[in-house]
Amino acid sequence: ALGSECNTTLGLKSERRLIKYLLSLDRNMALCREGGNVSVERRLPLRMSIENGWPVYDLIIDAALSRTSLRRNSRDITENMCNSTPLLHDALMGPYHQMFGIHGARQLIKKIMAKMTQVLRQLQEQERIDAAKFNLVQSVDADGRTALHVA
Repeated sequence: ALGSECNTTLGLKSERRLIKYLLSLDRNMALCREGGNVSVERRLPLRMSIENGWPVYDLIIDAALSRTSLRRNSRDITENMCNSTPLLHDALMGPYHQMFGIHGARQLIKKIMAKMTQVLRQLQEQERIDAAKFNLVQSVDADGRTALHVA
């Protein structure tokens, strides 16, 4: 669904319902790279939704950050998961669909940063930190790049 441009033939509510349903099957899908040609950069669902104008980035972020475990029954899903790229970096690493415009892009980043700050506070209050979830809300990625470097 996210691999093509969102043309809202179902209407905004139904498009969101579709993605919400798919994520309810397995929240780990929010961090699975797209399939296909391995020589091409395989995008995460968040990046695909931003590039193709799907108004579901909040659902994807919520699913990615609310996973309870990285171990699931489906080996295919866990093998394709990416936990090393912070969500903010993924949102900034590429083009935006025209529906966002400059104001929409700013609002998107503000919402992602607010959600990441909230989750980071929750993680810091816990006795045992979920390392994979912690990686998703970091401001520096595994290569030492900040969000400013990738933007």
